Amino acid sequence: MRRRLRTPFVCFFCAGLVLATSRGTAAFADATRWSTAVPLNRPGNFGWFPEVATDAAGGVHVFWSQGYAGLGGYDAVTYCQPHADGCSEWLDIAMRPVAGGSFLTRPAAAVDAEGMIHLLWRRKSIICYMAASARGPRTLPHWSRPRKLGEPGYYSTIAIDNQGTLHAAWSQGVFNQGADCRGCADIFYSRSTDQGYIWSPPTNVSRTDWGSEKPQLAFGRDDTVYLAWEEGRDVGAGKGEPQSSMLAVSEDGGRTWERRATFEQAGDAPQSIAVGVDGDGRVVVVWQQIRGERIFYQLSDDRGRSWSEPRHMVGLRTRWRRDYNKLDDYDMAADPAGHLHLVLAGRSASATRRATEGNDLDVFHVEWDGTKWLPAQSIFTTAGAPEWPRIAVANGNQLHAVWFERPAGYEWNTEEGQYRVWYARGETAAPALTPVVWPTPAPPSLSADEIGRIAQLVAALVIFAAIVIVSRRLGW
Repeated sequence: MRRRLRTPFVCFFCAGLVLATSRGTAAFADATRWSTAVPLNRPGNFGWFPEVATDAAGGVHVFWSQGYAGLGGYDAVTYCQPHADGCSEWLDIAMRPVAGGSFLTRPAAAVDAEGMIHLLWRRKSIICYMAASARGPRTLPHWSRPRKLGEPGYYSTIAIDNQGTLHAAWSQGVFNQGADCRGCADIFYSRSTDQGYIWSPPTNVSRTDWGSEKPQLAFGRDDTVYLAWEEGRDVGAGKGEPQSSMLAVSEDGGRTWERRATFEQAGDAPQSIAVGVDGDGRVVVVWQQIRGERIFYQLSDDRGRSWSEPRHMVGLRTRWRRDYNKLDDYDMAADPAGHLHLVLAGRSASATRRATEGNDLDVFHVEWDGTKWLPAQSIFTTAGAPEWPRIAVANGNQLHAVWFERPAGYEWNTEEGQYRVWYARGETAAPALTPVVWPTPAPPSLSADEIGRIAQLVAALVIFAAIVIVSRRLGW
């Protein structure tokens, strides 16, 4: 009897294995295991709008806009390499106190295959680019001087494709829109094929009569690049009303663009759009309602030319309707198995509305396995307002998520310095990838002491030569 059962079982197992490996997106049933979230920013100094990026060696790099207690304004990016207990060191990359106002730096980052960290941030309102090496010992890197990449803007994003090309997009104010939104932003784009040394001239991709905000990038097969953003309202200009979300596609690696989709809904306005491409090349977008409370997703199998009807995310609802929703966003990252990992702030569909809006809000992780969304997992719960979650994948099966929290009672009170940046680490059932080992930097041929003595000798010779030259000119 046991021998009879073995054959069909083996056939069933083999068939399942063939199905799993024949698709671009493999299937893993186990839920992600998440660590307890830990705060990252220094006690007494608040942080918000964080970013996370990972490198091929498994390193994790977190940035956020930093505020400083007692200063009337600020213009700073803080960086750390998080661990299970938070941050042991912080680096203020660009601490520039500003009198009479604050300028959110809103950092965006990516790390290339050679271990170079590429950072975009707002210097006052100019979109700037900086770079640093993540290779070598676990120490805080040294950053290049900021370089101007875009004109006054607000949101930005940066990503790297499989060929190593850098792709950057940001919102930038223009003055040729319709009368209702003059001075609102369009989405501009630039690319670099040499690790950020030279960037292409900025291209206006959106060109709409309304505000275009919160750009997001994703990559498909070949040279296909997807650029999504929300449309209608411009926070920086303080104009416009939510209208829709949009998607543009480039099939030549970012050289030319075609706007292919406008996501609209009667009586509502799709916003906070996130975009990803799974292992089968399917484009997946997720967006939230503004007037309603549902979260929807749509699929495209033809590079964004046609789309499925909107389907709501089962078991999830948007955050309670509050003004700070206009600043929130969703984020999505693909793992090497072709699964997509979405992070968003919201609430369970079964949550009961309380008298004080804002209670029972969570940061959720939801995984797309190639055919469906797996049950959502709460990785953080607060009575305040979680916002701006970001996610990155490392070593195949490691997820790293960051977000910030406006504690209850301090949602709009930045002066109290209560906003906190949080970090959590997840491990999926996907196969792990062996992290690369950066080559050990070659030691200099001279020791530091020898280099110092030579420098002193050279300086002395220069001074002596200068004295001789001046003496001869004066006739001494």
